[in-house]
Amino acid sequence: MEKSGVSLEKKVKRIAVCAGAVVFFSIGANLAVSWFGLGSFGSILEQNAGSLAFWSAMEEERLAFARYVGTALPEERERFEQSRMETRRRLEELPLITEKRALSGMPVPGPSGICMKITRQSWKSLKKQTGRIRNM
Repeated sequence: MEKSGVSLEKKVKRIAVCAGAVVFFSIGANLAVSWFGLGSFGSILEQNAGSLAFWSAMEEERLAFARYVGTALPEERERFEQSRMETRRRLEELPLITEKRALSGMPVPGPSGICMKITRQSWKSLKKQTGRIRNM
């Protein structure tokens, strides 16, 4: 009797090659997903670092202003002006609404590039808060 077909050894090799290809593809897909995920996480960390730098500059500006108001010395005014310029620089580094985006139909940015759009709902809540303060 003559055997026909593929030998067992060849079948095992083919199955092993297919399994290896699947494992290789799976590892590649997992690496790609983690690379994209870490890239997004890295950008979030960068944005948080920029935000922290801005808020630290704001705090320094607040303290410099308090020192200037308390002493009224020219040196304190100079420190306040320097801290104010540092705050502005840190604000400009933040990825807020840019002039290009504003020209594309978005609201025009206000001072220092911050969008000053007030919605009706926030305007109503602002009026309520103002009314509460006046009644106190």
